[in-house]
Amino acid sequence: MTGNETVNELSQEEHVEDEERTSEEDDHEPTPPPPAPWTKNEWRLLEQCFTDVRDELACTLDVVEVDVDEIDLDEVIQRFVDADEGKHELVGDWAW
Repeated sequence: MTGNETVNELSQEEHVEDEERTSEEDDHEPTPPPPAPWTKNEWRLLEQCFTDVRDELACTLDVVEVDVDEIDLDEVIQRFVDADEGKHELVGDWAW
């Protein structure tokens, strides 16, 4: 835009840009909707799974409490998936 364009020329340029953007969007696969946000009950279940894994490890090591960094998060997630009965599809690093 040089500043000398008329309103009609500007709206034509915008229309062409909109058509190009629309045609580019049409070329791509539709984006799936984002997953639904977790409920309070789901967070509680995940926290319970974490606590269970932590308590089991403490019992195995015969100690009162285990440091949080020593918890195997994959085990926590697997327990959550088992308890959740497949209601959530895991993606990213947790998908296996």
